[in-house]
Amino acid sequence: MKQQIAPRQNSQRAHSVPRVNILGVGVTPSSLPQVIATLGKWREEGRREYVCCTAVHGLVEAQRDAEVRSALNRAGLATTDGMPLVWWCRLSGFSDAGRVCGPDLLPAMCEATRQHGYRHYFYGGSRRVVEKLVSRLTQRYSGLVVANTAIPRSHTGGRRGRH
Repeated sequence: MKQQIAPRQNSQRAHSVPRVNILGVGVTPSSLPQVIATLGKWREEGRREYVCCTAVHGLVEAQRDAEVRSALNRAGLATTDGMPLVWWCRLSGFSDAGRVCGPDLLPAMCEATRQHGYRHYFYGGSRRVVEKLVSRLTQRYSGLVVANTAIPRSHTGGRRGRH
């Protein structure tokens, strides 16, 4: 029997992605191809969502910090970035659940979207890291469109950084 929750507190639409409650966090039991398809569908629908790739460490942090738990539960997807979460999802009835981690998702999205001219926005790290990421991705994925980048305030002395 599939056990699901949909803990989205601020969603204006019904949550269309199943969730498995693991320690109070709604984890998305999916595979990499399913996530790519979902993100494409959201783009067509004009939905503005974010994805958290989370492993057990993220669930532990969610127990300690309500903001982390809220961020994970409000995410459009909280993917299974670790086999213990995949196993839990499978035991909850989602036999096709697989590991979906950031280092696999990013290149898969770049490959899947570059032919369509989809725009990408990159946030995080230091300015040097973001610049290196964009340089490598645009070299590897010809036609990739980078709309903008930003770096967290913690890397800019309190100011939001834009590239």
